[in-house]
Amino acid sequence: MRQNGRRTAYGRAPSIRNVFKLEEENSVTPIQGYENLTDAERSLFIRAHQKHLSSLKNSERDHYGLGNIVEVKANPQQAAIDVRFLNGEQRQFTAKGVWH
Repeated sequence: MRQNGRRTAYGRAPSIRNVFKLEEENSVTPIQGYENLTDAERSLFIRAHQKHLSSLKNSERDHYGLGNIVEVKANPQQAAIDVRFLNGEQRQFTAKGVWH
């Protein structure tokens, strides 16, 4: 297990290419702050986000998909990732897979 941006206990983090949000057919914009997350934080974000989406009704998922995420920030004091969505809502995804 290495924590210098390589392998972690969570395995390899998804590539930033996998969390781009599509704006147009051939144009993509990265989620602000994703590039500043460590591999472990990226894995936490992706896992918790997928779990969050799976708990929502189909009609609600449209508001919380990757294309609707404006910014992510590490919150090491809470062992969490703070996520801000286009609709103005904010969630905190924790290392325990819980969101608030």
